[in-house]
Amino acid sequence: MKKRYIIISALIILTLIFTGCGSTNSGSANSGSKKIIEPEQLISKTEAQALTKLTLKDGAKTEQAVVGQKIIFYDSDATNTGISFLQVSLTQQAFMPSGSSNTPQSIYNSIKSTISSTARVEGLGDDAFFATPGLHILSDGYYIVIAAGNSDKASVQTVLKEAGLLAVQHLKELIK
Repeated sequence: MKKRYIIISALIILTLIFTGCGSTNSGSANSGSKKIIEPEQLISKTEAQALTKLTLKDGAKTEQAVVGQKIIFYDSDATNTGISFLQVSLTQQAFMPSGSSNTPQSIYNSIKSTISSTARVEGLGDDAFFATPGLHILSDGYYIVIAAGNSDKASVQTVLKEAGLLAVQHLKELIK
């Protein structure tokens, strides 16, 4: 359980560190960003259970408004599988303080440029890659990170890709 919270903390810390490093980008960074979206709207508990094939607890929510980040963490009691949780992080312009010089795209780009090993994922959003702590997706001006365990494992990557497709699909429906 402690490892899971370390993953969450690491993601928040990385995001906070890189908020000052990104440059403002135009284009898709500001599209569809008027309405605040909750991460459980991208992947519900029921959907998370179907993806992970686990019985999950109700999601624990955290927020970092300074970087426009909302997180839902679905935990389980499983210990012997490669996946024991599903976490969805959503960074969005509408949840950032007004006047912020950062955008979800600038945070995504900053994190992507500082991680030495990323594996590009085709067919997800505008851009996507695997790196700690999981699947990073930039889609329509939103930055999504989905974690479910060791993202180096093929079985975990398969679940993350399925979760990513679902999250992007729901995002597109929400921002129509």
